[in-house]
Amino acid sequence: MLVGRWGTRVYSLLADQQVILRGAPAGLIPPALRPPHRRHRSSVWNWVRAKEEPGRLTGMAENLCGREWEFSTLGRAYFQSKNNNNKASQFQGIEFSIMSYNILAQSLLEDNRYLYTNCQPKDLHWDNRRYRILQELRFYQPDVVCVQEMERAHFNNDLKAVFESMGYHCIFHSRTGDKHDGCLLMFKRDKFRCHLARPVSYFRPGVSVLDRDNVAIVAVLNAVNPQYRDLQVCIATTHLLFNPRRGEIKLAQLVSLFAEVNQARQLTKDSAPISCIICGDFNSLPGSPLYQFVTDGSLQYTNVTKSELSGQEDNRNSTFIDAPLLPPSLAISDCCNFLDKSEVEEMFTFGTELRHDLNLSSVHQHKCLKNGQREVTTFHGRAQETVDYIFFSHDDHNKKSSYLSPLARLSLLCEEDLEYLGGLPNKLQPSDHIPLFASFFLSAQPPKQTLTPN
Repeated sequence: MLVGRWGTRVYSLLADQQVILRGAPAGLIPPALRPPHRRHRSSVWNWVRAKEEPGRLTGMAENLCGREWEFSTLGRAYFQSKNNNNKASQFQGIEFSIMSYNILAQSLLEDNRYLYTNCQPKDLHWDNRRYRILQELRFYQPDVVCVQEMERAHFNNDLKAVFESMGYHCIFHSRTGDKHDGCLLMFKRDKFRCHLARPVSYFRPGVSVLDRDNVAIVAVLNAVNPQYRDLQVCIATTHLLFNPRRGEIKLAQLVSLFAEVNQARQLTKDSAPISCIICGDFNSLPGSPLYQFVTDGSLQYTNVTKSELSGQEDNRNSTFIDAPLLPPSLAISDCCNFLDKSEVEEMFTFGTELRHDLNLSSVHQHKCLKNGQREVTTFHGRAQETVDYIFFSHDDHNKKSSYLSPLARLSLLCEEDLEYLGGLPNKLQPSDHIPLFASFFLSAQPPKQTLTPN
């Protein structure tokens, strides 16, 4: 089974079609759905496209909507080895796929109809969107699914049973207060079992930077495969606050999440930490101070204004963030770790720099393309930008009890692509966000063929 079931289907299909490991030929996508330009790609990732065979790939093309499968150097070697039935393969571990998807809660759509005035009314109906969401899940068949804006009533009354019938174990956590949606983390029962599941509510009474109802889920999953049942990975999903002017709240929520992830991945006091994937809607742009904090591991936050943090709004009429960001009563250190009571009272002093050692990289590189268009993950009346990410802990040469290596990803689209498809949602894409999709290799030791993320 390759890349969570879609690997065998896609990679074998590409092999049958005489795959070309270089730039795209005239290609997989029918003319009606083909993007109007060819995009530039980083040399780190190599992508494959199949020659078009009329009548055979229509369903695939419709779901992909012009997006491209891209394989890492390690991924190409891995799938070629699998496709050749190489039983003496050097790869010892499991591969799995993950999807992160803000599906647009229907209650939020109804409350913000003005954002979707350019959309066809039928594309906004829940029954039609539900059908397309389930169609996407059945097409991609991800092993792990992280959903944001999952309507609580839709999940409890309908979708939970549907997801379970598809082989998923579901962990749902609703937003606090009077909100009607939340986060959902699912995984295939034949791929993983749950070692730990922890719902995270950011709201803390009396704490001004944690006074919103956003939530997250943190889970530690064990491989089901008897040969690799000791392999574990920490998966977290979240949906941070939207308000572009309140970056300090987003930062406080992120620090709280990192503390929960650090606690979960350090399974015992003496064990090495396990690798992690953190994904979701971060409501922050690539290159913003918040994004750099995730990927660089540090942030001098008192030098940044509240509206500047997420990069979604200019810096006018904004104030700087005061230190400490979080009150000592929460017992979260500047290194995004939970402290015990004695450390808070006797040993620890809070500074102006935040740090973490998760060593996170984004699956995507979020670069402007040759024609000046930006890659985007959301498109509606208020914004066309990238706010959704799959971050993973890469090999930092420190000892860990598990290692993650990226194998493949589904490329993003740019503004022009989505305008060509009619914006979001549309008859093919049921949300105002596009789903992110990637596959990873999980092993007890770093693979011999390694990939250093950009």
